[in-house]
Order: sequence, then C-alpha cells, then structure tokens
Amino acid sequence: MTSNRNGSAAKHWTTFRGARALKSSHPDVRRLKRQSEDPSLHGNKVWHSSFALIDYLHRHPLPRGARVIDVGCGWGLTGIWLAKTFGARVLSVERRSRGRALPAAAGALNSVEVEFMAGRFEQLNARVLGGVELLIGTDICFWTRW
Repeated sequence: MTSNRNGSAAKHWTTFRGARALKSSHPDVRRLKRQSEDPSLHGNKVWHSSFALIDYLHRHPLPRGARVIDVGCGWGLTGIWLAKTFGARVLSVERRSRGRALPAAAGALNSVEVEFMAGRFEQLNARVLGGVELLIGTDICFWTRW
C-alpha cells in the first residue's frame, strides 16, 4: 500500500461517512489495473450504489460485530465501512482471487481488514452463510452487456 496519510495524497480518495473511498487515480489502483488480466471485472470506480447503501445502514445500524457478506464486493467500500463503523466481521466475495487486491488496499487506507473469498454467489453454501446477519451486494451490475 502506498502511504497516503498526508494531505497531498488525499486527492486520490474521497471520504464518505468516515470511510475513505479510493479513486481510480490512486497509485495502488492504477498499478493493480495495469497488472490485472481483466480489470473491467472489478469496475472502474466505487459506484454510487455503495454510497446509497452506506447511507441506509447509517440510518439503520447493525449490531456491533455483526457478520456480513459483501457479494461482488468490487472495491469493497461498503464492507470496509461496516467493519470500520460497527466492527462488523465482513467476508468480501469477488469472482476472481485477483479481486482481493482492491478491497485490501481500501481496507489498509481505512485501517481495517476484511476477509476475502474468491467465488460466485452460487458458491455460497450453508457453511459460509451460517450466522450471517446481513448479505449485501451493491456494485454487481455495472456491465452494459450480459
């Protein structure tokens, strides 16, 4: 993770309800996109649907330490915000194992960690879903073609 704690680097993120959301200009994001075989799979930004869900969850808080699964986590902001705000135990799920890097970078920027699982929604079984209080998916429908 590139050090971004000083003010001059703040141009590479935006802050929403206390969580820092990476921008596509962030050096780590640019590096990860260059290294990825298919960067479009993870989208090209944090989508507004994440901000909308964070707003909703701000008004309807989770119990402290709730278990959450963020399906199609993309850049992982919603799960990171839940971990930061409520101490939620978050499992971020993204289709490919390379999808781990963006939520990890965003988590480091926010001083939180979330678990990661490479897989599809259909692969979530009773063992994974057991004890989960909230299942979310905000940034999963960004393609114009199906």
